[in-house]
Amino acid sequence: MRFSNDNATWSSWEPYATNKTWTLAPGNGQKTVYAQFRDRAELESAPATDSILLDTTPPPTASFEAANILALETTNTVTVAVLLSTSFARPVEVAYSTSDGTATAGEDYVTTSGRLVFQPGTTRLTFPVTILDDTEVELNETINLQVANVTNAVAGPPGTIT
Repeated sequence: MRFSNDNATWSSWEPYATNKTWTLAPGNGQKTVYAQFRDRAELESAPATDSILLDTTPPPTASFEAANILALETTNTVTVAVLLSTSFARPVEVAYSTSDGTATAGEDYVTTSGRLVFQPGTTRLTFPVTILDDTEVELNETINLQVANVTNAVAGPPGTIT
């Protein structure tokens, strides 16, 4: 068997194997790999091809616009923004969720979770968190924010709502 990136310049013939490490032509973009096989009688196959889209651009980081968001109980709803560090050419999906810090779900806020889908070129999306008002006099309380199960990006640090 032998291989080529351009169907003109070929590697040396080598014994058949079920897998092969191959270096693609440099640069990002559509790449085509050609393979040719030769049997014991020295008969050569027509070149077989397959393509791959090579993109070595590092993925963006998905994180909260503000590490600590301030809200009053009378606010009712806080809008939380998730940002991508850079625009990306493919869709990015990010799961978000809230959890108890010193605030208690059901008493101080409504637990929120979901999935944001950033279409190519989009770098900012939001989701709401409902804050519950009560008659108790309390010190500041916190709600934890997390991003997880990220596709085509890297999860950034957690955040909080105070």
